[in-house]
This record gives sequence, structure tokens and C-alpha cells, in this order.
Amino acid sequence: MNSMPCEINFQIVDRPEEPLTKMALSQVDGRLQILNEGRLIFSEDDICLAEFAAQLSNWLNKDFPCKPFIHESMDYEEPFVIMADVVDNDITLSSPWWVEGISSPSIFKLNEFIDAVNLFLNKFEEELPNISSIY
Repeated sequence: MNSMPCEINFQIVDRPEEPLTKMALSQVDGRLQILNEGRLIFSEDDICLAEFAAQLSNWLNKDFPCKPFIHESMDYEEPFVIMADVVDNDITLSSPWWVEGISSPSIFKLNEFIDAVNLFLNKFEEELPNISSIY
């Protein structure tokens, strides 16, 4: 199976009881991985996936392409966990948490990154139906 130029993969480890509420979003934790041409560039085993999905969805629907995507979390001291900035037809992705040996930033074609974001959000919604209505 060929890898996509950009992949955003996740695995939910902890999830709240149904029904999902806004307060329960902070309890949807798991593993988040970002790959570039099949090579792992970002991997975090304990991240609030709902927080990431909510911020990504908000950026895509409201701020894109005028503002960069910045995933920040109260759980971490860094000013951001992941930042994506649109530059012409590309997106520059950076993180203080890149996998060892990966230099920041990584550059993706804009349309390939947006495809990966939409795929991530759709799969996340499949795992937790109607979660997007909460965030």
C-alpha cells in the first residue's frame, strides 16, 4: 500500500462515557502521529485528541488560509505543540516535538495537507459520532 504525502493518524486510548459533552472533550486522549511520505515526523502517545481535532476544525472552517494553525494545550509548557503556516501553495509544519532526527519545519503541498486534515477529521468523527457538534 502506497503512503500518502501527508498522513495524520490517531488512536483513541481514553474516551468518556456517552453521551459526549463539551466537558468530556478533555477526556478523549490517545496517540497522534504525523507522517511525511510515510516517514514518521511527529509522534505523541498521550495527547488530547479532541482538543487537537477541535482546534484543527476551527482553523479549517474559520481561519484558513489567513492565519496559521496553532495547536496549543494547557497540558504542555511549549508555546505550541504543532504550527502550520500557509506559504503560497505549500504549508510549513513545525513542532518542538518532532521525532528525533527530523528537522523542523516540514513542508507539504497545501492541497495534500488539507486532504490529510479532512481525512483525520472524518475518521475522528467516525470514532466518536457527532463529536464535531460539540466543538
